[in-house]
Amino acid sequence: MKKITFLLVAMLAFCWQGHAQFTEDFESGVPGTFTEVQDAEAIAWGACSGILGGQTCPINGSTSATFYRASFTSAVTSLTTPIMDLSAGGFRLKFVHSQLDWGGDQNTLLVEISIDGGGTWTTIEDFTTSIASPTSELYLLDTYTTTATTQIRFTGTTDYGYAVVLDDVVVEPIPTCTPTVVDSSTVVDDCGNSQFSVHVVVSTVGDGTNITDGLGGSFPVVAAGTVTAGPYASGTNVTLTMEHSDPACNFTLGNFQYLCPPANDTPNGAIVLTLDEGTACGANTIVGISNAATNDSGEVDPSCSSQWNPSPGNGDLWYQITAPAADLTLSVSNISGMTTVSGILYSGTPGALTEVGTCGNSWPKTYTGLIVNDTYYLRVWDYGNDQTGTFDLCGYYLSCTPATINFTVDSSICGNPAGDFNVLVDVTDMGTAASLNVEDNQGNPAQIANGLTTLTFGPYTNGTNVVITATPDDNANCVVTSTNQTQTICPPANNECANAIALTVNPDYGCGTVTSGTVAGATDSGVSGSGCFGTDDDDVWYSFEATATGHRVSLLNVSGSVTDMYHAVFDAGAGCGSLGSAIVCSDVNTSNLTGLTIGNIYYVQVYTYTSTSGQDTTFDICVGTTPTCYEPSNLSAAFVAPNSADLSWDAPTQGTAPTAYNWEVVPAGNGQGNGIVDSGSAAGLTATATGLTANTLYDFYVQSDCGGGDTSSWAGPFTFNAGYCIPTGTSSSTYIDNFTTTGAAGVNIDNSASGLATDNYGDYYSTHYVELASDQNFDFSVGIVSGTVGAAIWIDWNNDFVFDLSEVVYSTTSYGNGPFTGTITVPNGTANGDYRMRVLIDWNDNNPGDDDACSFGFGRGEVEDYKITVDNSLSVANLEISQFTYFPNPVNNTLSLRGVKDIQDVAVYNMLGQEVLRTAPNTVNSDVDMSGLQSGTYFVKVMIENTTKTIKVVKK
Repeated sequence: MKKITFLLVAMLAFCWQGHAQFTEDFESGVPGTFTEVQDAEAIAWGACSGILGGQTCPINGSTSATFYRASFTSAVTSLTTPIMDLSAGGFRLKFVHSQLDWGGDQNTLLVEISIDGGGTWTTIEDFTTSIASPTSELYLLDTYTTTATTQIRFTGTTDYGYAVVLDDVVVEPIPTCTPTVVDSSTVVDDCGNSQFSVHVVVSTVGDGTNITDGLGGSFPVVAAGTVTAGPYASGTNVTLTMEHSDPACNFTLGNFQYLCPPANDTPNGAIVLTLDEGTACGANTIVGISNAATNDSGEVDPSCSSQWNPSPGNGDLWYQITAPAADLTLSVSNISGMTTVSGILYSGTPGALTEVGTCGNSWPKTYTGLIVNDTYYLRVWDYGNDQTGTFDLCGYYLSCTPATINFTVDSSICGNPAGDFNVLVDVTDMGTAASLNVEDNQGNPAQIANGLTTLTFGPYTNGTNVVITATPDDNANCVVTSTNQTQTICPPANNECANAIALTVNPDYGCGTVTSGTVAGATDSGVSGSGCFGTDDDDVWYSFEATATGHRVSLLNVSGSVTDMYHAVFDAGAGCGSLGSAIVCSDVNTSNLTGLTIGNIYYVQVYTYTSTSGQDTTFDICVGTTPTCYEPSNLSAAFVAPNSADLSWDAPTQGTAPTAYNWEVVPAGNGQGNGIVDSGSAAGLTATATGLTANTLYDFYVQSDCGGGDTSSWAGPFTFNAGYCIPTGTSSSTYIDNFTTTGAAGVNIDNSASGLATDNYGDYYSTHYVELASDQNFDFSVGIVSGTVGAAIWIDWNNDFVFDLSEVVYSTTSYGNGPFTGTITVPNGTANGDYRMRVLIDWNDNNPGDDDACSFGFGRGEVEDYKITVDNSLSVANLEISQFTYFPNPVNNTLSLRGVKDIQDVAVYNMLGQEVLRTAPNTVNSDVDMSGLQSGTYFVKVMIENTTKTIKVVKK
């Protein structure tokens, strides 16, 4: 038996004063006549008509006003009625409320009255405890001397996952009738007949006449005692009303509903589930119904995570299975009204059940090793605690043992006129069958397998989808069907390990000789290296003979559908059938092999890392030989004069010690050996390159010569720029001491006290910068600490770090100690990004570009860099368009536009993108006549200073 109790305070008799002053049932949501105030953490009052926090939200009818909090922070919100004229007195307040929670005091509802239009509030009632069921409240308002400006306010406070629910707010005259006093209303179940009734205990009859249920039922109230309403079918939702001879005294007892638990609510009531023989569910599928299931089975919770355990709110269902075979599969599908169904199988008897397997909410579930003809119990429950719903439950098994068959595509005939591939049917175990009838779906003659054998079906042309079916003679349920067997294109010649392509071994790491390859059309060779990764379902094979104990395998020029490649290297001595573990597994495209045996053959397996089939990746592969003469390192260049440079490098730290070094300088980007400007051989670690052109980029290469023709690969390129001097000190003697902008937001910079670092070109640079936009100006001032100099200032708009006379924006006509001042304009159209402002100081003469002083040994040339960030969002046009305003919106006839600069053009478009109006006011303020346009939404594009802004306007 389950009980739902409603208490109602006895009401006193007052004079009848006409119709209700105010009533709201929230059936159309929270009306705009209410005033709502909420704090920053609150969620607004709204109409709730369904499930909230796992519980039914509306109290009466289809909706209620509900305040819900879904965060761990408490929140407060209030609803205030419109002002009511209650100056005549004799009124009462009625409402129904509840709190959706799980038994904690998480919610409060404060009810207040104001008789001065909301200026001062007096508490009527403050509900601070949890309410398990909706409760009707009634208050006589004469206590508060009501006026013509009376208001009622409801304030809710709630925490995470809880809600305050309010319904049926009524302010009405106090009736003259005597209301019936109801002590309790109790649901009494009769689940043996799938029904329930409601027992209403009446202590005072008053003017009460009948209890009605809104379904046509009426139950007379003739004396104090118990009135039985019903019975009602399980699950029926009933609203009971206590009616009186004077309807003014009618009141609602509330909503009543009871769901009888299903028969299989416990293991003793388990429903028998018969399994289908075969590999899928059949006619024995049954419908599971979880309505009102309870967790009173007395069995221990299954051993799975807590969110999977059946909770008291929704419970579990039980099914009994007699195992027809040692292995069986159970499946749940077509879930409706619930989130997900979880389940577990038990052996034993009710009250002493033992879990079989593990629980979870994934289906189907396969169980093995069961005892044939033993009884097992399946327990299922709703994963989401939604309580009510249905699902399909079934199971299946095999009484025979299927054959074990491997199906493979044989590409050995690819390209033949008769067809491109065969399908091999390799029977490795007959199961319980004495013979198998094997056939394809292409109409070829069936073949019989009377034992372990390999059958060939085909040939088929590329693109044909072949499915092979093997039916046993003893039981058709054990039929074996292949997946789709097909071939799109012919595989590469080296698709199998046995057909590996031999690679040429290069004498060094230079990869002078490469072999082109592809995985397009490749299939799984069936050979995998232990410890390797990726999916080798499209592997191709190569081989090489070791000419040294160390080699390098490189994949180059990888392109196609995917470029993430993998390769493995095997010792080929044991043959393709038993390669064993790989020597190397490599996800990077280069692997270094050591400890090889000279003269031995090694296999290289190459494939794409992905498991997605159909890749068409191409690549080049090469095998290089570990050098004995290694490359030098740490290449650098220092400038002696604009047409020369000092070159240096470090000796290799491994291999044979070089006896000399070969070096060369070429124009940047040419590549080693192309267009050599200067070259030579050096016994030491330095050389001087001459014949260079100032302000030109060069590439420097160097090679170790270990004697006897043993040389390393070329190291490089190291790129340098000829034409200006490298600073020789540890701190700068120059600075930009007043770097400002004009007409834009910028940063004033004073570097006089800041330490400067050097970049990889040896230049001094500063991290100070200024933000500008195209067409904006900034002023500069360069002051010299000491000495007499010339100066040039330019912006490296190309970011190529090359001094370009065409980019010089300021240079001295004579030299001195400054300050050197000027203004620089960012060119219109300059893209957003970071640029260098460079200051070149020449200590010798008034021509900063030639740096002749660098060759004289006295004085020094210096370059300092400062960063300029171009950000066109700072432009004047953008600032002006951002200050543009418009009104009204929605617009009846005229749209007013207001700018800070002339409005050049106005265009109006409809929702289809069609221009419906255009004007060119060329004034700061403009009015657009939209009276001729139909009601709807339009886009208005406004142009100011050649910058446009689009606004959305609603035309009434």
